[in-house]
Amino acid sequence: MNVVHLLCVLAATLLPPTARSARTDLGSPLSDIASLSSTVSELQHALAQLQVAHSALQVSHDSLREEHRALHAAHSQLHMSHDALSLEHHGLQNVVAMLSRRNTRSSGMQASPASHDHGAARHSHGRTLSSSDACVNYDDAQLVVEGTAVFAGDLLVQDGDRQTNVVDAVANVTGCTSAVDSLRQWLCLQGGSDTVARPFLTYDKSSAHDQEHFRIGDSDFLAVANYFDGTTYATKSPVYRFNGATATFELFQEIDTKGARGWTHFQIGARHFLAVANFHNAGSYLVTSAVFCYNDTLASFEVFQEFETQGATDWEHIQINNYHFLVVANERDDDGDNGMLAIYRFNNVTDAFESFQELDADSVVDLEQFLLGDTAYLLAASHRVAQSTLYQYNNSAQQFNVYQEFTTVGAASWEHMRINGQDYLAIANYGYSNSQEETSEIFRHNNATHKFELFQQIDTLCALDWEHFRIGDTDFLALCSYRHGTTYEAKSAVYRYNDEAQAFELVQQIDTKGCIDWEHFTMGGADFLALSEYPWGDSEGTASVMLCTDLCFL
Repeated sequence: MNVVHLLCVLAATLLPPTARSARTDLGSPLSDIASLSSTVSELQHALAQLQVAHSALQVSHDSLREEHRALHAAHSQLHMSHDALSLEHHGLQNVVAMLSRRNTRSSGMQASPASHDHGAARHSHGRTLSSSDACVNYDDAQLVVEGTAVFAGDLLVQDGDRQTNVVDAVANVTGCTSAVDSLRQWLCLQGGSDTVARPFLTYDKSSAHDQEHFRIGDSDFLAVANYFDGTTYATKSPVYRFNGATATFELFQEIDTKGARGWTHFQIGARHFLAVANFHNAGSYLVTSAVFCYNDTLASFEVFQEFETQGATDWEHIQINNYHFLVVANERDDDGDNGMLAIYRFNNVTDAFESFQELDADSVVDLEQFLLGDTAYLLAASHRVAQSTLYQYNNSAQQFNVYQEFTTVGAASWEHMRINGQDYLAIANYGYSNSQEETSEIFRHNNATHKFELFQQIDTLCALDWEHFRIGDTDFLALCSYRHGTTYEAKSAVYRYNDEAQAFELVQQIDTKGCIDWEHFTMGGADFLALSEYPWGDSEGTASVMLCTDLCFL
């Protein structure tokens, strides 16, 4: 088929029948070809315009698709933010409730539920659906708005039998926002933006040498180690239970102790135990320490087992596989010998702890256990010698062996912590003088050498205790400074871990008097620090609780 024939066929398909008839009748091939050429040119021009329009539509489609992706990402982010705010709001409600019940005078803020509800009351005339069955025929109903939507009056949402309208929701959010702003001002602005902890309550005036927090069921407890009442070491150490209605700790039980240095809570199965380290009585370090078991029927702790100890300073519970161990630090005896660690293992058949191993350890005042993988470790802080020890449990030999030695100066406390997958050990060096500044040290585990290596040094004064805690994604270390020269009034401190600088940095100083121990715990969605203060030889000390917050670090 030649080109002229092809053009004739094309023209025949494009022209109407009358035109085709007319052209045929003219019988002029040249005229037909000219006309067809003009038609083809017009078609090519139209095709070019269509291609341009198609390209523009494609660009517009790609742009809209990118906008859709961005909107979808924004929606997902808003959903995550909503969930996070809901969780934070729940926690803040608990804190606000406790602060309201405490009626803290220093806060200058009284929570007023009525003031938070004034918006909702103002809109109490809001519309409601005619019946709970109004949406029954729309089980999968959804509201989809692309772009901007304007609603006249109110928007009603029904979920089952519950109805919500936007006007009331906005009023409630406004009230909540006001409460959060007031709470943040009380927690942060009055004490500065670097305030991690603020005084919450003082609940005991005994010679608090230690506080131990634990939970039984839904109840929170604090056990206080009462060391000396000014006359005798044979004292009663109190156990307190938190009363949510009054937002304070109330006396739950008193337990006979003798120069109590510390409490340790642990569980075996569903049973709760408290072990007390009795240090001294009537001129002798040879005293009986005891483990108490909680009696659910009587709702009290009863003597479970007694142990002969020599200047006991601390207990540590360790669970290895299915075995439960108790380690007691015997700091000294009446002859001035430097003591040892006595390790007991629980026998399920006899329902008692039995002697398992003894380790020579000089003047140990604090124990700390932790796991690296499946391996158990035990730290001992030796106060009167220049070396403290890390023990490792050998599963094959079924005994604890020396794993690593550390040079220390009047070691008072060890603290293990895990930050960003790395294991750290902090040692509080008290020193050998009441006024000399010492360097406390932090060690980090080297996974290649399997040893702990020096990571950071911090200048401290009469350091007695480290306490690690985490609020949100931020890690802190609280330090107890016992005294400053001739006075027990000293500056204890809180350090915050800086991820970028890879170091702990001072964030807050706290005035204390004979600070001995920090204990972090959570309760009702809030973080607390229990502070034990006892100037040596006084007839009383202070057991108090500080409230922590992460609002200041957002």
